[in-house]
Amino acid sequence: MLKRLFIYLILFIIYFFIPGISQQIFMKYDDYWFYLISILFFCINVLFALIFLKFPNKFYNFIAAFFITSIGILSVIIVLNLKLGWEAIEISLYSNAISSILAWEIVFQIRQKELAFKSNL
Repeated sequence: MLKRLFIYLILFIIYFFIPGISQQIFMKYDDYWFYLISILFFCINVLFALIFLKFPNKFYNFIAAFFITSIGILSVIIVLNLKLGWEAIEISLYSNAISSILAWEIVFQIRQKELAFKSNL
């Protein structure tokens, strides 16, 4: 439990600070910066899925990373469409971090159920 809490703390820091830093780097690509940040998050999620989830089939790690990235990016798009002004950027960073961490917990619980099911067979 403490290990997962530490992992989620690291993920929260990464999900909260990486978008601002990467936006400054990718802003020179005017129309494509959002897509580049999405690809960056997908790569980060694949890396963490390969390290922490360790599904026997590596394809499941990619599916989990795609699911987590999609949930995070969807929450950012929803918050930014609310047109809250400058506060929307901070709220979207929090929503990305929190929704991604919740998606990680969902995937982790699915992984635990899969391990429990296979151990009973």
